Amino acid sequence: MKNHIKTFKKFNLCLDLLIFALLLSGLLFFSCGKKGPPEMIKNVQEKLRPVENIRYQIQDNNILLKWESNYKQTIEGFEIFMAKQDIKKCQGCPVVFIKIDFLSSDANQYQKELKKGYRYFFKIITSGAKDIKSIDSETIKIEFE
Repeated sequence: MKNHIKTFKKFNLCLDLLIFALLLSGLLFFSCGKKGPPEMIKNVQEKLRPVENIRYQIQDNNILLKWESNYKQTIEGFEIFMAKQDIKKCQGCPVVFIKIDFLSSDANQYQKELKKGYRYFFKIITSGAKDIKSIDSETIKIEFE
């Protein structure tokens, strides 16, 4: 009979520990904090500065964009983005940029042929190693009529 009591006490102790473990894990699971799938750690490196002092000249049907870039860190180059809208058909349309070119790190100007009757938007993003990018430069807007 004493063996049955010892077995019952061991069973009762195991049951108490199991309930305690379930309550503790439930408390941890439902406690405060963000729930969801794990997120990849963002690359914490020095950010690249955007190009500065963007200016343009229009000569005949061409635009010449020029900018300044003085970088202490090594960059790979410059991504040129453009959006184009028909002046007559598109009033208030969203501006959708597409990448039109990539220039080497020693470049500081870009030339593009324009067509009359369109509104053009240009911006430049500095590109570094390991796909590090600057924020967008200021946007240049031109109505070429």
